[in-house]
Amino acid sequence: MKKIDSIMKKNDVVSLISEEKRKYRSSEGIREKFGKFIVRLYVPSGRNLLIVVLAVAIFFIFSWTSYKSIPRESNMYQNLIAVLAGISAIIFALVIFVTESAQTGREPDKMRVLLRQSYLFPITISVILTFIFLLVGYANYLTATLIGIIGFFTILSIKNVISVLLDKSLFLSKITVVLNERIESSIKKEADKRLGNSILLSHLNDDVLFTFNPLIDNKNKKYIAFRAEESGVITNIDIGKLKEFSELALKEANRNGYGFKENTNNFCYLTKGFGWKVKSGEALILLNKNLVKNQATIEKLRTLTNKSFTIKNVEDSSEEIEREIAGLSEWFTE
Repeated sequence: MKKIDSIMKKNDVVSLISEEKRKYRSSEGIREKFGKFIVRLYVPSGRNLLIVVLAVAIFFIFSWTSYKSIPRESNMYQNLIAVLAGISAIIFALVIFVTESAQTGREPDKMRVLLRQSYLFPITISVILTFIFLLVGYANYLTATLIGIIGFFTILSIKNVISVLLDKSLFLSKITVVLNERIESSIKKEADKRLGNSILLSHLNDDVLFTFNPLIDNKNKKYIAFRAEESGVITNIDIGKLKEFSELALKEANRNGYGFKENTNNFCYLTKGFGWKVKSGEALILLNKNLVKNQATIEKLRTLTNKSFTIKNVEDSSEEIEREIAGLSEWFTE
């Protein structure tokens, strides 16, 4: 039963952060949440791609089960295809136009503004999917409505892109919104980083073996160093695997004549925290070599170390905040 509970309950830092945040979730209304959800759809991401694909797929499945088909030989069907082809041509021309426009300034910032104003990503995906579904299925009056909606948003997209490129004050107000969103996101990441390390330290305080010490010399010959295999940012730490590391090390230490009833303070150190940058070859854990002498056990501990730390090549949250604030000030000092 205990084993099943441990499988069901995730014990990594990211999951524990989410669990902790749920306790203090704000009383934000459904309308506000839906508004933020729609606003974030402009970002080209796997999550947003899945949302658009599912939305269009559900729409077509509903239309096929609820409405009769329009014969492929009819003029209306041919007109629908012609209209959709025209919208597609406009959309792809707009994609090229937005890409070219972004080349004339700070590409990432300008591109984000244009993508946010045009919603090119969800519109383009919707057009492509509509073509695919018409090829494998059939059209009906609800499909005609969808094509009309896509056409309306295409016109709106063109209008928004032209407006923001012609009006500098409007462009600056929009880029302020985009950069503020990114700064807010970066601040949330930094808050998560601090919360994650607080959770990590609270779990380490209950552990007999581990002590957190980022200042210890990782070249000290008294210790076996368990090192990072790649450079990047520590995006997650599996506390359960660290406990397994501790239990295995203590078991081996007991065989070598060591017994611990309270924190040892100088036998095993965790040298890196959640969200910290790490270089390949840097020590993550230092273990007193007198505790564990069996080479097979050391290799098991090395494997547990690799499983404990998730390292990805992403930007550090504090650096991201500095870069976004610098980007915001640059736009207004030109």
